Amino acid sequence: MKPTLRPLLLLALGSLTTYSWATSIPQQQLQQHPFPPPNAGDRNAYGPAMAMPKANPFLSSSANTVSSASMSLADLLTQSRRSSIFYDYCRDVPSVSSLLNSPPSPSKETMPTLLVPLNSAIIAMGRKPHQTQPTTDSNAPQVRNERQLEEETNEYLSRWVRAHVIQGEVEVGTEGWQDKQYETLDRSSVRFALRNGATTNEERVVVLPGEIEVVGMTRASNGIIYYIAGTLNLRSAQA
Repeated sequence: MKPTLRPLLLLALGSLTTYSWATSIPQQQLQQHPFPPPNAGDRNAYGPAMAMPKANPFLSSSANTVSSASMSLADLLTQSRRSSIFYDYCRDVPSVSSLLNSPPSPSKETMPTLLVPLNSAIIAMGRKPHQTQPTTDSNAPQVRNERQLEEETNEYLSRWVRAHVIQGEVEVGTEGWQDKQYETLDRSSVRFALRNGATTNEERVVVLPGEIEVVGMTRASNGIIYYIAGTLNLRSAQA
């Protein structure tokens, strides 16, 4: 199957899965936990919401994080139905795909940190990463052939995926975590911060730029996943 066709199928399946998953959960359960795991009893599939207690900006416990030291990033993304689209994009970017399947590293500086958008966030995008993007280069030819369009699309998809990958282990809650700038594989810059929730006074972790809420975390054998309720915009990210 062509790389550009897989995301289209996943977008359709993602919409159906999101609807069936949401309608199958009792209302009482939704009230108890704003982001329940999609697979009942499978805590590896998706980390819980990261509500930050006021007294302690990060509570390093099972209430906020999910650990699966025996599973790789690729294994965890394969199991998670709510991040399947991002994983499919990753498979089309060799430099990122190899990181997901790499063996554990003894150095935290080489352990990748993924900022994984939920399927719902990608579905909500006006123009998907695998679709042809409008050019902003005034020197670019106005009429491009199919091969040129495909090359541009693949390059944009690669940049978009790499903008969601930090080369190095990021542990939210460690000393100075809000003051650090983290460089992504696309050489853009992101950082983490605390913000008050829109409907509650609870502090939650967000990714900047864009103030994208972190809704869960999973630790793998070869890296860390932060699930985010939005996508990073390449045009707003600063190198």
